[in-house]
Amino acid sequence: MVAQVRRAVPTEHNEQVTLFREMHLRGCTDPRWRQAFAIPNGGKRSIGVAVKMKAEGVKPGVPDIFLPVACGIWCGLFVEMKRIKGGRLSDEQREFINSLDPHYMVVIGHGAQDAIDKIRDYLALGERRITA
Repeated sequence: MVAQVRRAVPTEHNEQVTLFREMHLRGCTDPRWRQAFAIPNGGKRSIGVAVKMKAEGVKPGVPDIFLPVACGIWCGLFVEMKRIKGGRLSDEQREFINSLDPHYMVVIGHGAQDAIDKIRDYLALGERRITA
């Protein structure tokens, strides 16, 4: 009888780290990939740190990553990272995403590879040029 090996599903943190490593590498040939940054809204924190962060403007529901690169009709791209299996939007995330200006694209990255594919597709739309 062959024993089945259960593989752990990577955490959202691990997926996001993998994503940023890949974005750094892709940024060597396309600097737009390096414009992305994480928005530190989630995670477990002490009450004291949470109070400080809230005072600094941290808001629940804000997506994990922002890419401030205009492409096509979009002014920028928000990426909400989720685990490959079991990751779902919270009510706060759904509410915040629905409240965003419609000039921003929002995607859900179910794992690093899915997020990479969606960012690649977004960047393929090309840079939006503002003309006078």
